[in-house]
Amino acid sequence: MSRKFKFGDLLTVSKSLIVTHSGIYVGNGRLIDNSGKRGSVGYRSIDDFADGKEISVIQYESKYSRSQVVARAETRIGKPYKLWSQNCEHFTNEVLFDSITSKQAVIGGILLLVAAAYLLNKKG
Repeated sequence: MSRKFKFGDLLTVSKSLIVTHSGIYVGNGRLIDNSGKRGSVGYRSIDDFADGKEISVIQYESKYSRSQVVARAETRIGKPYKLWSQNCEHFTNEVLFDSITSKQAVIGGILLLVAAAYLLNKKG
């Protein structure tokens, strides 16, 4: 990977039209993310994270320094992955902003409810 990332960068990669994956860059071509594939928070290479797709750097303002962000990410290594309550977006929002939230999980939940209501309405 020829692109240079900075320690503590928030990185994202598109997984589909509405889903992105995120992690915190820790240097030496590695980041920390929470991966459903791995099942928990852990280290991953940039190439594995990108999976052949373009990586975006998301600018953020946090009350934590970049070193503190990385240290906070490292304390969560091993924390289990849970799609609706502890995914990669929950993880990065928690270490950056003390906010365990995921807009993607909320949108996904809403889409599931709309689809279920449609199917139930169609049957009746």
